[in-house]
Amino acid sequence: MSDRIDNGGPAFPACNEANYNDTMGMTLRDWFAGQASVGVDEPHPDVAKALMRSEIPNWADDPIAATFWWAEAEAKLRYIRADAMIAARKGGAA
Repeated sequence: MSDRIDNGGPAFPACNEANYNDTMGMTLRDWFAGQASVGVDEPHPDVAKALMRSEIPNWADDPIAATFWWAEAEAKLRYIRADAMIAARKGGAA
């Protein structure tokens, strides 16, 4: 069994899938992550801390670090949703 994440293949294939490789552009996983809906209050701070495995930086001390921290937490949530979408397409669970 491979530990490699199923990226769903090319999002906009310009060649047949047999000749596709990871250097040929956006994957379906990337496309799904970019399209995943994330609400204004998502992820919840407790979920974000679990995703990041760290505490939330203090906005007053370093607003730039806090902004990057939250952006990375949101990106991780988007990829979780993208993985679920790929699994659902195949009739399974992520």
